[in-house]
Amino acid sequence: MISVAPTVASPGDSAYPIVLVDPDPIFRLGLRAGLTQTPGLEIVAEAGDSQLALAQLAGLLPQQENPVGVRSHVKLVILEAQLTLNDPATPWLWQRLKQQYPQLALLVLGGPAAVSLVDTAQTMGVEGFIAKGSDISEIVAAVNTLRLGEKIYTLQAPQPSLSSQYPNLLTRWQYHLIQSGLTEMDTLLAMLQTHLGQPQLSGLERLVCQGRQREMRVARALVANWLPKPRRVIPIPPPPAPPPPPPPLPAQLLDQFVSRCQAGLVNQTGEPLELDILKTEKRLELLLVILKQWEDILTALQASGLTMAQLQDKRPQILLDLWQQSIRQFFGPYATLPSQQEITATLLQAQASIEVEFLQKIPLVDQLMAHLLWQQPLMIDNNLQAWGTPAALTHLSQILDNLILQMANAVIHPLLNAFAHEDAIKGLFYDRRVLSFRDMERFRNALSWKYRWQTLVIEPQEIFESRVSLLVLSATGIHKTSLYLPRTPELEQLEGLRYGVTLALEARDAVSPPLRAAIAFIGQGVVYVLTQVIGRGIGLIGRGILQGLGQTFALDVKRAKPKP
Repeated sequence: MISVAPTVASPGDSAYPIVLVDPDPIFRLGLRAGLTQTPGLEIVAEAGDSQLALAQLAGLLPQQENPVGVRSHVKLVILEAQLTLNDPATPWLWQRLKQQYPQLALLVLGGPAAVSLVDTAQTMGVEGFIAKGSDISEIVAAVNTLRLGEKIYTLQAPQPSLSSQYPNLLTRWQYHLIQSGLTEMDTLLAMLQTHLGQPQLSGLERLVCQGRQREMRVARALVANWLPKPRRVIPIPPPPAPPPPPPPLPAQLLDQFVSRCQAGLVNQTGEPLELDILKTEKRLELLLVILKQWEDILTALQASGLTMAQLQDKRPQILLDLWQQSIRQFFGPYATLPSQQEITATLLQAQASIEVEFLQKIPLVDQLMAHLLWQQPLMIDNNLQAWGTPAALTHLSQILDNLILQMANAVIHPLLNAFAHEDAIKGLFYDRRVLSFRDMERFRNALSWKYRWQTLVIEPQEIFESRVSLLVLSATGIHKTSLYLPRTPELEQLEGLRYGVTLALEARDAVSPPLRAAIAFIGQGVVYVLTQVIGRGIGLIGRGILQGLGQTFALDVKRAKPKP
């Protein structure tokens, strides 16, 4: 965790909205953590590339600066110096931002290669330009400087060389000659100033020294006017860099996952998840911890020389390592309750049940690793999808989402079993909606019934239908989707009640079409009898009754007439 010294926020402001733009998601995560710990600073958006940054700012800011009295949703953009745009006029992102939003403050972070851009940034009115490798406290100090309306430039542009200022040899010789004389005069002035500082000087000596000092200063000013004027070097912006190559596929996947996490983690599946028990900020922290551990495992696998033939055998150990490392990183290796019970050690004791109930059931992990490590095509929905294609990237994102979310549920599951009612755990991790004993037990019972129903009914049905369910992230939260996946070996291993579910489904499929046809035929016959036979018969009877009533009425009227 990055720690920042407390900083006094500027008076009169409540929150200072900031947008972060940097292609490195890990750097953005660390910078976000450091800035949000400072009172009065608020991160309202993040972006990993120029186009996404422009799109987000377009939604947060108008094209022109807000009129007086309207609160802007962004006050400062912190961005990497060499983020490019495909525009010859404005090759750098900060140039476009200064043109489009002139009142928006910019803090540019640059490495050694960006030093040549400092003069151009100053000319265009960029408020801050500092080294990207600066300590987080220096970045926070720079943000507060900009917040007060001041400018800060700690990454200085290199001074032009003497040969570029004085290209003529004679002029350069004149400069050296006069400069050496000025240096001697400066030395004499310093000696006179030191001599005048002696208290034992007589009045006459002091007057003489002061006179010589005045003469030397006048002479120096006259000689300095004879210095040749340097040729003005106009900074030329470097030519626009070619568009950066797309990031490696694993980095691109991880960056997109971080963006989806920040969009929202609300459970929209209609069924309880272990993640629901956590506070919102703890959910995000847990997912990012698991993501970082997964990235470390991929890096270790690349360096280990693992072959595809060994992947199937290593899969259980890889997932178990991911689960164990995530627990240690999220809870801390030595976290201890007031009762002296170690949290991490207690949770790791649930290894056997977690492997059976969670880790073995996470699908498509083999294909995910084979695609990322050896660029093997994905076989999804009975279609081969090559490395780097949009379809492959979409399905990789779904598989990665499901892996991280299911691993997060596996991390929290033993916590609910071991420390459901521990007050210290409740205060740190649990959402306020489930703090009471009754609400906690209701939530645990809902989880228990979900897993029983899933084990007995849902899983056999999915195996029979050759599909797998995945938890995925979207702009509105966590959703469920499914993919086609052949599962014949699993179907052959079903037994007992789970096998009976597949037989019931098969019987329903076998009986349903003819039964529906028979019911439809009988229904049509019943409709025909009711409308054409019984309906017409009732109609004839009714008509006869009405005719009889009419004749009777006419006869009564005839009898009632008086005879002439």
